[in-house]
Amino acid sequence: MTKQLASNGDMVVSGYSATLDRGNAFYLARIGSDGTPLWSSTFGQTDYLSHRNSLVIAPDGGFVVAGDDGTI
Repeated sequence: MTKQLASNGDMVVSGYSATLDRGNAFYLARIGSDGTPLWSSTFGQTDYLSHRNSLVIAPDGGFVVAGDDGTI
């Protein structure tokens, strides 16, 4: 799991969830400075291994995520 702090105090969290029968799904969430979940999403396909390799907060408050997908 990776955590990065945005300039406005929000936290961006990334990682992955794994299942025995469906592979891995990449997980991404943004949490407000007060601890309130703002949004979350998963990315990836069934029977794939989706991994986040890097997370960087951009100067404008956005972020860039890099990763990879591979078949099981």
